[in-house]
Amino acid sequence: MTTLKPEGALQRRQFLARQTLDVAQDHLYEVLLGDVARIVRDALPTAIYLVLEVNDQNLYNQPPYRVGLLRIVGPGAPALWARDQEPGATLADYRTDEDIPWSTVVPHIEQLLTAAIGTEVGGMWWEPESEDGNTVFWCKLPTAADVAALQARQPRNLVAYLVEDDPRPWGALWFSPSTPRPTMAVAGVAITASLADDDVLTVEIDPTKTDPKMMRPAGPGTAVRVLLADTAVPAPSTRSGDDAAGDEEPEVAASEDRDGSPQDGDQNESAETEVPVGQPGTELVLASSTLSVSDAQQRVARPAPAPDFPVTAASQLENLLAWYAGDDEMRYGYTVEDDRHDNARRAGFAALAVFAYAHRVGAINAANDEDPETVISDLLGDLRHLADSLGLDFAELDRRGRGHYEPELYGEV
Repeated sequence: MTTLKPEGALQRRQFLARQTLDVAQDHLYEVLLGDVARIVRDALPTAIYLVLEVNDQNLYNQPPYRVGLLRIVGPGAPALWARDQEPGATLADYRTDEDIPWSTVVPHIEQLLTAAIGTEVGGMWWEPESEDGNTVFWCKLPTAADVAALQARQPRNLVAYLVEDDPRPWGALWFSPSTPRPTMAVAGVAITASLADDDVLTVEIDPTKTDPKMMRPAGPGTAVRVLLADTAVPAPSTRSGDDAAGDEEPEVAASEDRDGSPQDGDQNESAETEVPVGQPGTELVLASSTLSVSDAQQRVARPAPAPDFPVTAASQLENLLAWYAGDDEMRYGYTVEDDRHDNARRAGFAALAVFAYAHRVGAINAANDEDPETVISDLLGDLRHLADSLGLDFAELDRRGRGHYEPELYGEV
């Protein structure tokens, strides 16, 4: 019989695909809001906030979503433009480079904002406020410096990615949030990248648990600066003796044809060539990447084990609390079994919270025993209300939670 819960590589790919969607939505929001700021400030240079509505008063939190621009606000909160007022002489005479008037620019801005939030409710991105009995949202525009960074030819923020074993050049490409110094853990090796003002990519390698594994070539002519940490990086080589002692410039590990795919005979294995040996503290500047992907290791998920019986009612969580407790303390070991044990304990902490919440809201009583899926989804909704009350950004909290969850899932804590 099959299971409804995927395991192994399928579970890993599902997780990464969902994470990629979340990251892509964040990137889309950032660039579209930057585009909105660019357009708005062309007409109103002092604009700071947009006051928005999403659908109408009664349906603002239900699809389909449509964003309406109510006001554009400047310093001190005066309205530089309002939908229910005649535009001033400046906006009446305004034209874009395409000779488009302000009255046509406004719907374009609304379309950009609608695309920016996707299928999320307005409150996921903007601060909701009550105004004359209606819910409106205050959206702070990116600064001029933020917009300039988005328009820069060479952005300084980088995006870490992982290419899993896939013969297609575009296969299994998983993105993480962009940052000035993204760090990846590959087979226990911390790899941090940054882009300097001289347009040289700096890669810092810090072996932590295992020897470093080789990465896919960056391509001929790509300057790469490698800063070695406390452990020297050995030079993998298929040559020996005097042949391996020369000072020749390293070659690209895998030859590629014009469309970027390996040539015949290279599909299964990349040719290994010599990489200069580096001692701790050494800086290596390579004219082209030489590292092979053949030894790359995939991470293995270590999810919390499932109970031996179906859990169909929230009341059953009480009987599982002792089982989730395991050794009554975290192991923080290095084996898959240790990591699954610790993740079970983490699941138990959450089970205790869900069980208490179910009792408090009446999901467990003499006449009712809701399923865990319903109770957890209700709890997540109420946590959003709590975040609103405390002035917290729930989307950011959720991203931080995922940032803890994934390293725990793959034993990287």
